[in-house]
Amino acid sequence: GSNTSSTLEIDVRSKPQKAIINTNSPVCDGDTIIMNTNLIQGAQYQWSGQQVSGQNNHQIIIPNARKEQSGQYQVVITVDGCTSEISDAANIVVKDSIIIPVFTTSAISLCNNNTSGTEICLLSNSLQAGAIYQIVHNGSQQTLTQGNTACQYITDMAMLSEGPNFITAIANFDGCSSSPSTPLVININTPPNISAVAVEDNIIACPNEIVRLIAKDGPPLVSLKWTAISTQNIISDITAVSPSVSGLQQGNNVIYLDYSVDGCQDFSRDTINIYVEFDPI
Repeated sequence: GSNTSSTLEIDVRSKPQKAIINTNSPVCDGDTIIMNTNLIQGAQYQWSGQQVSGQNNHQIIIPNARKEQSGQYQVVITVDGCTSEISDAANIVVKDSIIIPVFTTSAISLCNNNTSGTEICLLSNSLQAGAIYQIVHNGSQQTLTQGNTACQYITDMAMLSEGPNFITAIANFDGCSSSPSTPLVININTPPNISAVAVEDNIIACPNEIVRLIAKDGPPLVSLKWTAISTQNIISDITAVSPSVSGLQQGNNVIYLDYSVDGCQDFSRDTINIYVEFDPI
């Protein structure tokens, strides 16, 4: 007989190296988790962990991260049928969400000649311990003021424009930020170009006489207020266009008429003198 032989070729393939996972952990609540390992041409990736099991990509992106997605993630790489050892676990930490601040009021009205600034406050039950509160103008995106207390003071009124200004509060803590608050509306108003005027501002009256006062203007253009210097003078309705005043004393009785509009309190004043003649002897 004859001897025959054949050659068997054995292809020994290299097992991929154990993957190293890089991450952007820790991340803030609502941010994006990113995990990646080395990119190998033709490789398959088998991930394990929260919401990524079975994904076949060298990079995993999880948007809108939540606390429950914290935990350990691992991956194995398969190339040409050979599988690496499972990677060391990457620990993903999603930080706690930051409490969204809430303003104590929904709207404030101010006059355009205000130079002293204004205080705005947040509800105490909407505060995050240790947070810095940033007060932002939604239109310009400028920071109007910031601090770690419930109440903040806006001093630079030039940062606010005529009309409505929408303002939000953001809490910043441990490298993370809350969602913006519901807006506070700061209305910057200009008073009308008029002066407070009483139809009569120098009146002579008899003793015990009741005098009728009349303002030249009234609602809806302006709101008005009558004020007597003497507590003896009784004004029937201090906000009426034409109230009566009684309890006048002998000599001069001084009454003030003030005009206001929303945010511009007492922007103009007229002085009314009511002189009561002395009783004859």
